[in-house]
Amino acid sequence: MRTHFIVIFIISAVCILQVPLFPQTYAPLYESGAVTKVTDLTIGGEPTDGTYLFAQPSAVAVDSDNNIYVLDSQESRIRKFGPDGRVITTISGPGQGPGEILRCYQMTMLADDRLVTFDFGNMRFSIFRPDGAFERSVSLTEIFSFRMFPYRIDADDSGNLYVETHTIMRNSSDGDIYKIWQIGGDFAEAHVVDSCYVKDNEWIRDENRSRNRIIPFAPKFHWSPLPGGRLVTGRAGSYELRVYGPDRGLIRTFTHDAKQRRVTSDDKETFFSGITYSTSGSSEVRHGADEETRKKTVFPSRMPFFMYIQADQDGNILCTTSESDNGRVLYDVFSPDGVFIRRLPLPPLAAKAVFKNGSVYAVETTEADEPVVVKCHWE
Repeated sequence: MRTHFIVIFIISAVCILQVPLFPQTYAPLYESGAVTKVTDLTIGGEPTDGTYLFAQPSAVAVDSDNNIYVLDSQESRIRKFGPDGRVITTISGPGQGPGEILRCYQMTMLADDRLVTFDFGNMRFSIFRPDGAFERSVSLTEIFSFRMFPYRIDADDSGNLYVETHTIMRNSSDGDIYKIWQIGGDFAEAHVVDSCYVKDNEWIRDENRSRNRIIPFAPKFHWSPLPGGRLVTGRAGSYELRVYGPDRGLIRTFTHDAKQRRVTSDDKETFFSGITYSTSGSSEVRHGADEETRKKTVFPSRMPFFMYIQADQDGNILCTTSESDNGRVLYDVFSPDGVFIRRLPLPPLAAKAVFKNGSVYAVETTEADEPVVVKCHWE
């Protein structure tokens, strides 16, 4: 009887170890090396009454009933759409009153379907209940003991909010300090999960004034929530990824052996063409770098190992590289436990894309340069 018990226990343990961390729907697609995008729904685009639905959509959120929330930063407005793409209501508009937003670029959905925004105009978080009603606002000083500037917010499936902040270090040769904070659903306290130095600009002092000079293609600090209340962070200069648990404890660290692509003349022109500036005394915005900027800009010899991190709903980690194959961006894909699956081209994955209930939601631009929100699935 004792031997029989031991045999059963050993077999059961082996079976448990073979079960993936989370149910996998995307892994077989990645392993096949061929992933295609099928668009299921498009919101916006061609105007029907002479006006466009969106001016500058910057974030999308999706609740447990597949309702879609779109933040339009230019209009300082949040609209709620049903699963069929029809407008249900407007949740927030421009202003400084309760539930109103100004200069808002960040929005995410908590696990209990509460919507959270942060706006620079009011320097506060705003929380909306699942029915769209305004719940309350939380100023930065209520959470942080010093003035912080959130550059990105996101949420996990355990009710936590994550906030990325940058602290400018003008006199540091190491660069600025990037921190990822975890804030509970009660918005009572903030705790640092991970941090590192990022040198993406340098401060130059001349003629009794200081100015900053951007360092093109500097390796950044990236992160993404994972299922199970976990978080992955990545340092693009060394290809080191770290996974943290719900209690902010480090679960594992892993690296990947990859080559850094050389910076090309096309890369430099793409960088210069993305620069906008205005001259003193003029309100005209000019596009493209001026001659002085072209002369003084110093480029690195190599691109970062990756440009962004995004996790799918199964917990697979997608690292956006700077390389492409026949016009499609290549991604390095890792399993939830850090095992490298393969490098492969994926459908264009916009920053702030949302994986939810087997679909991918993102802000895209049509060939006519019109902003739209797209719901799609991969197969």
